[in-house]
Amino acid sequence: MPLHNQEGYRQYDIPDDWHSGRTLGISAFIRTKGDERWIGPCIESILDFFDEIIVTIDKATADRTKDILNSFDSPKIKMFYYPFKLDATAPEDSVSSGAYYTNWTVSKTMHTHVCHWDADMIMIPYFKNQTNRKAILDKNIVRFAGYDIVTPDFKYISKSDRSDSPKFRRLADVRIYRVNKHLFTIWNKKLYLRGKQNPGKYSFNAIMDRFNYYGNFIDIFDPRIWKKYPHSQLQHMLNIITRNDITVPWPIYFHVKYLKDWKGRYVTKADESTADPSSEKGKLTPVDIPPFVFKLPEEYLNGNAA
Repeated sequence: MPLHNQEGYRQYDIPDDWHSGRTLGISAFIRTKGDERWIGPCIESILDFFDEIIVTIDKATADRTKDILNSFDSPKIKMFYYPFKLDATAPEDSVSSGAYYTNWTVSKTMHTHVCHWDADMIMIPYFKNQTNRKAILDKNIVRFAGYDIVTPDFKYISKSDRSDSPKFRRLADVRIYRVNKHLFTIWNKKLYLRGKQNPGKYSFNAIMDRFNYYGNFIDIFDPRIWKKYPHSQLQHMLNIITRNDITVPWPIYFHVKYLKDWKGRYVTKADESTADPSSEKGKLTPVDIPPFVFKLPEEYLNGNAA
């Protein structure tokens, strides 16, 4: 993993010992980009579950995200500004690389386990208990999925949502992992080329980033991955043998990504559709909806944060 950026911005280098000296606990890290609409409910849903929340605010953010984060007045929330424009074609040692940005963000965390959380994810309250925290801290890899919400009243999930499927959940991305120097985010050339060929479908630079811990069982038998990432492959194999790679058996968050239209504007009416076909209404949301998901940015800014 590149620790020093080619542009020479030494204050944005990643420390050599970024993975060591950590205290037992779970850190969440969130990369934000114009997320004022949902950052309030997002943070309110996770503030009492994680031990710290690292939020990086990128150059393109010009909204009230920072002010909403400050409204929580919590020592758990730590903000860092990232002043560089992301470029999907940038090499992994460039400050413009999404992979470098993610790894730099992880280096700001201080606990043994880190969770890649997104600003458009809202944790479902039933997951927040000490039993689940202990289970996470006992494992090396934790995967989980969430419900794709498609109407602003939260009554419906996407027609393409498969989060209730045990098979789908087994294929869920790694979201929480025990930190070590061999696990990090990489630039994925294959995804970049796919995005270049389908600019409408793969429009956000983050799609070019991928965790180097390949998640499917069949990946263990891929010699190309062994050649590129032998340590993470060995960990993958050992985690499967020792049952230290687990999947949460139920969805644990609401995903509001599909409440955006193609221009990134969040819809405000329950009957307003978006351009993404994944936003087509499916079945009713099968869990209770907590009232705070409907709070607007102004409510947080006026002192109604959790």
